[in-house]
Amino acid sequence: MESRAENVVQVWGKRVFSIEGGNEFIRDRIDNGLSITGMEKIGHFNTLYEIDCQSKRDGVLSVVLYDTDGRIILADSFGNPKREYIVPGSIGDSFRKNVCK
Repeated sequence: MESRAENVVQVWGKRVFSIEGGNEFIRDRIDNGLSITGMEKIGHFNTLYEIDCQSKRDGVLSVVLYDTDGRIILADSFGNPKREYIVPGSIGDSFRKNVCK
């Protein structure tokens, strides 16, 4: 966790795919016209979130997708992310509750 400014923190989250979850992720990419090259052995992805504790908004700064052997499949960064309100009870809300103390 890192603080960038008063009331704004950054935190990494990790999502590990089940076989079903990986297949769903790939189907979603296909449905949206996105590449699935190299995603035969999709394993997990890490996401860097920026959370504004005061306004209860968050945004995604970076995403890194790995295969089951730990090799990077895809990496993308977003310099100035659009912050949206954090949905109560969501993963983002769980992060917020843990880092905004």
